[in-house]
Amino acid sequence: MTVPVAPPGSADLDWQRRRALAAERTARILAWAFGTVVAVGVCWALSDIVLVVFAAALLGCLLRGGAEALARRVGGPVGLWLALIVLALLAFLGFEIFVRGPVIAGQLTDIWGQLRGQASELWQRYGQAEWVKPVLGRAKDYFQDGTHNIAGMAAGFGTSTLGGLGTLLVMVVTAIFFAIDPELYVSGTAKLMPKDWRAHTRDTMGAMAHVLRWWFIGQFLDMVAVGVLTGIGLFFIGVKLAFTLALIAALFNFVPYIGALAGAVPAVLIALGQGPQTAIYTAILFLVVQTLEGNLIAPLIQKRTVELAPVLTILSQTVLGSLFGPLGLILATPVTAAGVELVKKVWVEEVLDDEA
Repeated sequence: MTVPVAPPGSADLDWQRRRALAAERTARILAWAFGTVVAVGVCWALSDIVLVVFAAALLGCLLRGGAEALARRVGGPVGLWLALIVLALLAFLGFEIFVRGPVIAGQLTDIWGQLRGQASELWQRYGQAEWVKPVLGRAKDYFQDGTHNIAGMAAGFGTSTLGGLGTLLVMVVTAIFFAIDPELYVSGTAKLMPKDWRAHTRDTMGAMAHVLRWWFIGQFLDMVAVGVLTGIGLFFIGVKLAFTLALIAALFNFVPYIGALAGAVPAVLIALGQGPQTAIYTAILFLVVQTLEGNLIAPLIQKRTVELAPVLTILSQTVLGSLFGPLGLILATPVTAAGVELVKKVWVEEVLDDEA
């Protein structure tokens, strides 16, 4: 029986091959780590611009995804459907601003007036108790003194409103350009990468766009469910301005967990003006709606869309909200969804070579 003998130097060749592969993998990890540090530094320095661009990209993904879905199911060019979607969106916004806007603004003014009255009434009832004087005193001064620094408040509100409208306009226009020709920006980004990374870059950007679209669809359905359930409940309880309060709860629910709590506050305070029993019923209603949302509605939606770990979502809201303010808080969840997909495609699949 002849025992095969390894050719001379084969062990050295295997060792050199393993060493070369290890060196290549180390270089790849260092390159990605360096690129990540640079990207984080740029995003930090240009945080406001980056968040606006991300919001525009999110809106652009939704517009393009909707147009492509309609083109597949109904037929016709994607560009035509995109134009129709944009026109319909602009018409809806115009209707809400110029027709519904004054009505909603009047209802919000009523809510503010009732909150001021609530502060005064609570002060009369409980203001003499030592343990509530500091809190109710500040609330009474804030809500009741409607003329306090009114000029400064008006100037600040006007400046912030103009700035917000300008930012919104830039975001919408940028989103439309993204939606018209996404391939231009995807290919441009891919060309910034080394040749052997370009295909994976395109695949990664496509996967992130897919995740953002499905995340928004799921979140929108969740908001609609919360708004409808809250509106029906407030109507039967008899709370004033039920529609507006339900709309506020639905919009605040765009920010998971934190938004749900913030959206309940105006309704409970308004209900308190109609009596403690109404306020208790309202608080119970929000508790029931959020319990249903968290344990039934959201899981059913997330099975078909995108699911994020609750701890990861809350941490991202805390960090981005603390660093970048309201816009960071609003965009924290979609940023996290896109970031998770980016880590999966780049770090797990590309660097670690793990397809699982």
